[in-house]
Amino acid sequence: MKRRKLIALLMAGTLLVGGTIPAQAAEGNATGSQTVTGSGEVDYVNTTIYNVLLPTTNTLTLIVDPQGLQGVEKGGSASADDLGDYVGKVTCGSIAPIANLGSVPAKVSVALTLTGDATPVQTKNAVEADTGNNILLYAVPAAADFYDPEENGAGYAGSTTGIVMGAAPVSVDFVLPEAEYEFKKDTDGNVEYDLVAGKDPHGTGLKFEGLVNTKADWTEFAKPSDPSDPSEIGMTAAFTFTHNLTDADKADDTEGAPAYMVKDDDLVTVEVEGETQPTDDYVMAKGNDGSVSYEFVDVPTGSLTAVVINGTNKPGMITYNTATYSNGVFTIAKSAVESNLANSGTYEVVVTIGGVQKTLTYVVS
Repeated sequence: MKRRKLIALLMAGTLLVGGTIPAQAAEGNATGSQTVTGSGEVDYVNTTIYNVLLPTTNTLTLIVDPQGLQGVEKGGSASADDLGDYVGKVTCGSIAPIANLGSVPAKVSVALTLTGDATPVQTKNAVEADTGNNILLYAVPAAADFYDPEENGAGYAGSTTGIVMGAAPVSVDFVLPEAEYEFKKDTDGNVEYDLVAGKDPHGTGLKFEGLVNTKADWTEFAKPSDPSDPSEIGMTAAFTFTHNLTDADKADDTEGAPAYMVKDDDLVTVEVEGETQPTDDYVMAKGNDGSVSYEFVDVPTGSLTAVVINGTNKPGMITYNTATYSNGVFTIAKSAVESNLANSGTYEVVVTIGGVQKTLTYVVS
């Protein structure tokens, strides 16, 4: 009996030191079992954030200036020559900001519509083509990544592409990458997350500007004779966004393309600065795909038979499979632009259409 008690005490000491419960088989039985249960917590916080910054103002004020009066300061005077930079311009003091503050990519669609009683036109030459109340209004996206939380337009730099507006809505899409977030834990272990300091969200902005016919009579627009039915110029911009992106929702990465704008071959664009050379004969525009087009005012008839480049750096010839002519528009494909017009300088593009030779100009700065 004393020996059995000693063994029992030794076993109890083992239990205290080892901290486990051995499963023992009863005398004469070689089997046994033991069940252990427990619980745990998953260290997780939902970080899917949907947050898109869109313009907060209900209206954007357009200034239509056929006579260039914006060039005259209050209390001052100016000559006709002094007003040259302002004559026939449409301006807007606000930049419409668009940005993605969410943790997932977003596509923002903007439907632009020109409203009112002026006649919308699609090219710069058409503005002065007659004496009508013609207007060319376009929205210029930012050329590079642009975040404007204060909505003051600071840091905005416009691209050379403007989206031409008309009486029917014109839609343009922007695909914005997600913002960068970081995680923090307080002393109680609670998880917080916020935008990474020093890294702005991705975005763009729209600046509205344009041209109006300086030969037209704008009296009814400035001081309507019938206040109950005034002549007006206006615009609407409807913004929508989605996070359900498809393979086609990719920003145009063509050189010179506006920041994050999705390429749309059906979109009417206008070159707003830089390489535009409006003349009495044609207007030149650069497409989103890198091509260059010349739209003739007096449409030549016949087919394209020759294209020759005379440049300060790189003379050459464009082959027919990289240049086309159709319905008054002569187009040089992107491949021909890159191979023939890649160097800086002034080029003469001499085309022969229906036996008539046309000399065009292209400037690369």
